[in-house]
Order: sequence, then structure tokens, then C-alpha cells
Amino acid sequence: MAREDKTTPLSIEQLSDLVEELSEIRGRHTELVTVYVPSGANINVVINQLDAEKSTARNIKSKTTQKNVIEALERVARQLRTLGQQTPKNGIAVFSGNVSQTEGQEDMRIWVVEPPETLTTRLYRCDQVFILEPLKEMLEEKEIYGLFVIERKEATIGILEGKKVRILQHFESGVPGKVRVGGQSAQSYH
Repeated sequence: MAREDKTTPLSIEQLSDLVEELSEIRGRHTELVTVYVPSGANINVVINQLDAEKSTARNIKSKTTQKNVIEALERVARQLRTLGQQTPKNGIAVFSGNVSQTEGQEDMRIWVVEPPETLTTRLYRCDQVFILEPLKEMLEEKEIYGLFVIERKEATIGILEGKKVRILQHFESGVPGKVRVGGQSAQSYH
């Protein structure tokens, strides 16, 4: 899902779909590149870091892995150059690599994402999987409510997170209830 318009952040639903898609991808070797650039960061500094990583990647023994890592880094750097000096409002996450499951076959892909919330993480990693924790954190429920349910001789305390209710504690009272009817009647006497 390469995004052409990098100025519009993904919705939570789009992010959820993307995280699900990316989490299913496994690289043949450590040739999947993940880059997170936080909001307000200088893109040129990140591009320079990626160029330096290309030099390091030339030391990878497997020629196929070496080629795939260098190509993924070049794709990420090329994509970042299109952004200018600064990141989009919420930062940017870029995922690139050979996603082919067949040894020796190439299927280079790139995903460029402006998340729905401000990205504070700066990260570069080359691995067999894409690093998705910063995006997954954005998908966690943020609104939490305390629940107190009180009835005659019972009380329950719980938490509502999204649509899930979690019971923390249940109490029962040892205080006996009324045994007989009491109080005044509403009859009027003349």
C-alpha cells in the first residue's frame, strides 16, 4: 500500500488493516527494512543515516540478502527525498523489502505511512519482520472508564476499555437487609 499523498494521515481503520497486512510478512533473511521518522525530524539526517547503512550492508555475506537490503534502503531513501526537509505533521513510517516467500525470487515492496497520531519514535531496523510496535500502540484503546455497580448486598468494581469490561473486584455485604416492613403509611386521617 504505497501512498501517493503523504500529507493525509491514515485513519485508525486503515492503520489497523495495514498493521495486519505487514505483520503477516516474513522475510527470507534479515532483509526487511523498517524506518520511523518522528514528527518535526530533519529528513536529510535520516537519509544520511540510511546511506551509511548501505555501506554497512555491503559486508553481508549472502549476496542475495546484501542486494535486497541495499535495494530496500535505496527505496526508502528515495521515498524520503520526495518529502523535502521536514516530515509530515504526524511523522512518517516506511517499510520496504523483498517479501517473496520463494528463495531466489524477488518481490520488492514499499509502504509509506503517515500515522493517525504523532509519531515520537525514531528507528531504523533491518530484520526478518517489520517492526510494528509504535503503530500497534496507536491502535490500543485510550479511553478507559471506571464502573461501580451497587445493589442491595453486593457491589462490583470494573473497568470499561473500548468494548471490553474487566471486573476488578466483587464484594458482598454481611449486613442483613430489612426483615419486616416499616415506615409510615400514606393514609390520611380526618
